[in-house]
Amino acid sequence: MWLRPSPKLVLLGAVLGLPFVIGAVLAFVFSFSADDSAPSALRDSGSEAATPNNAQPAPQPTTTAVVPDLPAPTTEFLQDSLARFVDPAIPADQKVGLVVDGLQFVPLIDSMNTALADYGRITFAVNAVEVQGNQAIAAVEVTTPLTPPIPLRNVTWENSDGTWRLTPSTTCNLLAFGRTSCQNMLPGAVPAPR
Repeated sequence: MWLRPSPKLVLLGAVLGLPFVIGAVLAFVFSFSADDSAPSALRDSGSEAATPNNAQPAPQPTTTAVVPDLPAPTTEFLQDSLARFVDPAIPADQKVGLVVDGLQFVPLIDSMNTALADYGRITFAVNAVEVQGNQAIAAVEVTTPLTPPIPLRNVTWENSDGTWRLTPSTTCNLLAFGRTSCQNMLPGAVPAPR
């Protein structure tokens, strides 16, 4: 759900500058997940529940679908995908393969590229990658030319056709670096006021 900035946030942006506000907003957005928990790699591990001695094993189904385990992407690969996505020197049509359903994002990526043309280099440090099904979830630290490192939780990629690509929700959050909004593109988005 998209929120309108409060007058206090607008005033804060005017006083402290846009890069500070963008960093704060991104840290806030990435701090929540669908179930409001960090991937297990980021949480303290707990012990498994003990099973009673007289417990019978669960019956096994006679036929099962075998889903191959997907290898975890390397942190270098994920960092590169993030850096290439926000690099304004790379044209939008060359970024399509970095994103799930990338073609729908071309106009927004063009807008972000324009906004970031004179901004400077944005860097990423990917940590604690965990694969859950066809998704990779990581904690990421982002550094911009005008902000200290900002920790982001639950940055996600999806294995699409054998390639790890940024999910639409992560893509929309990254587009915010270029003051570009995915409003009305994702399910549950609130329509823009007219």
